[in-house]
Amino acid sequence: YQRRVRDMNLKLIAEKHHNDVTVVNLFPTFRNLYEGLAPGVKVCVRPGFRQVVASLLHYAPTWLARLLLNASNELSDEAKYATADKLSYDFINNVLFMAWTETQQVVHTEEDVSRVFDEAQQHDHLHFIYSSIDPYTPLEFVDDLRRDHPHLNDRIYMADEGVRHAFVLSNSDDVARQVSRIVPVFQN
Repeated sequence: YQRRVRDMNLKLIAEKHHNDVTVVNLFPTFRNLYEGLAPGVKVCVRPGFRQVVASLLHYAPTWLARLLLNASNELSDEAKYATADKLSYDFINNVLFMAWTETQQVVHTEEDVSRVFDEAQQHDHLHFIYSSIDPYTPLEFVDDLRRDHPHLNDRIYMADEGVRHAFVLSNSDDVARQVSRIVPVFQN
């Protein structure tokens, strides 16, 4: 999913007739996605293991599913409660399969992505927000992006303190406020 959204954004910015479009990439990972996964997630997404995990969670009593979901910092209490009742084998297996597939596709920075970064010198419509505590995009990735494309340095922003990832529900307001500071047209 992340790869498709990223590719769509970068292709949009690369098209010459879309120069009036501003793209703010929220915590994008352009390479080594698997390396950013937590060790437990690395195991759970692997073929064979994901089916075992899906079976265990499918047959786990709801109270146990809620207990396991409670360990997640990425879901609100309401989402944890609602999700525990809907954990089916197919749902879990498909989510883990999608995660595995993404990690296998996002390995190296692709040529067309690098080309868009290089061409971004010509306009200021391409921006990035990263977090110092986001496990999927370690600071090493941000440092490499700055080193390889120094002309983007003034368009690479760090998220406000405490923001782990753009799509963590508890961080969505903070990220939206930061995007509105970067792209003034979003302000009221």
